[in-house]
Amino acid sequence: GPDARAAAAAGRGDDRAPDRGPLIVYASRTHSQLAQVIRELRATRYRPRMAIMGSRQQMCVHKDVRALAGAAQNAACKSRTQSRSCAHHNELEHFRRRQPNYGRDDPVDIEDLVKLGERGVVGGGCGPCPYFLSLDMYKEADIVFMPYNYVIDPAMRDVLGDGLDGAVVLFDEAHNIESACSDAAGFDIPASHLAQAIDEAQQAFEAACMAEERAGGEGDREAAGLRWNARGKDIDDGYGGGDVGASLNRGAEGGADARKPPRPAAEYKQLRALLLALEDRVAAQVGRGGEESVEPGERLFELLASLKITEQTLEMIKSIATDATSLLAGEAAAVGRRSRSRASGYRIDELAEALELAFRARRDGHVGSFRLRIGTDESRGVRDASGTRGTASVGGRAVGKGFGAGHGAGPTLSFWCFSPSVTMSHLAEKGVKSVILASGTLSPMSSFASELGLNFRVRLENPHVVA
Repeated sequence: GPDARAAAAAGRGDDRAPDRGPLIVYASRTHSQLAQVIRELRATRYRPRMAIMGSRQQMCVHKDVRALAGAAQNAACKSRTQSRSCAHHNELEHFRRRQPNYGRDDPVDIEDLVKLGERGVVGGGCGPCPYFLSLDMYKEADIVFMPYNYVIDPAMRDVLGDGLDGAVVLFDEAHNIESACSDAAGFDIPASHLAQAIDEAQQAFEAACMAEERAGGEGDREAAGLRWNARGKDIDDGYGGGDVGASLNRGAEGGADARKPPRPAAEYKQLRALLLALEDRVAAQVGRGGEESVEPGERLFELLASLKITEQTLEMIKSIATDATSLLAGEAAAVGRRSRSRASGYRIDELAEALELAFRARRDGHVGSFRLRIGTDESRGVRDASGTRGTASVGGRAVGKGFGAGHGAGPTLSFWCFSPSVTMSHLAEKGVKSVILASGTLSPMSSFASELGLNFRVRLENPHVVA
């Protein structure tokens, strides 16, 4: 009703009138497919308020920030926008006042937004930031175009806020939606990525130690060692052991809200100890002959609990991982280099995302739809949304080559979802009004609808093939 539509608009932070109807979300697999749809929109007389979503990596036009990647780029962008030292972001407010209907008379795609940001309205070389312009246009949009992952990936979906409440979501090329939904709910972590995360925790520890020394010798906290040791030892053997200040021993009370920045260096060392122990525990699950292990999803939580990774410590572990990522990204952004920045982001951050995905599945009662698989990629290729062998993914997003790409052999920890209805149930929780699937190959529709776990009351199927 009108009240629900008004509430949805307010949640998205816009001024949409209730009588403008629900937001339409048009999702397809790639930006090239979306660009084609926008070209078709231009050929019609229909001129809704529109927006198209993309990532910073695709849309940043700042000469220094665009050279970075992943978390380093995000940190640099945040720093420059907060300090108002990005001319493109500063130009956004002026541009929106001058052209409040931009994109309405002539629908635009990502390439158009980037060209505008690079050249300005009259070719002056400093146009509005394309990334934040797209977010601003989204607040007022009647229809928004975006790739699948903005709708089905939990981390990406956060960008939309409450915008899906009351929305009509249309998936084009929907014959891919089953695999995309299953991949978005699970993850693969190759041994190489776990090793990189351990290295990043060590880098964060070293950087924090240097900061403590500069601040006045607070590095003595670490000298006593760490009280909790992931291997059960009470001495510092490289895996931690000793100090009462280590927050993982304090349960949820030691989370982000209970500390004052900067985070003690000892906590990064403790995180490294935890990851080293996880590495050992995963390797121990593989048989001497390299046989893979496939078990019910609940087994993952038994493995994690043996390392004190539980629902009670999850938020704190995520907080430490986030701070480690920010610390490393800030260093990379500060000197404008990419040596610690990867196009796929930091592995330590990916691990935190993977843990959140797993525990959310358990909280929502979906663990029965998952399987824990531990094995080498020689026994079975690491799975991602495109099915590429040797490529790891978290939440359906490819995050780089696994250990099969020359990084050293070792087992991959996989938490695979075998029911796309898990992801679709999350859309229902967001208050989506309608889901429309369009494709030339959805038959048989009954089994397709059953897999997604949605009740499609309206179904249209042609008895022929259009050539």
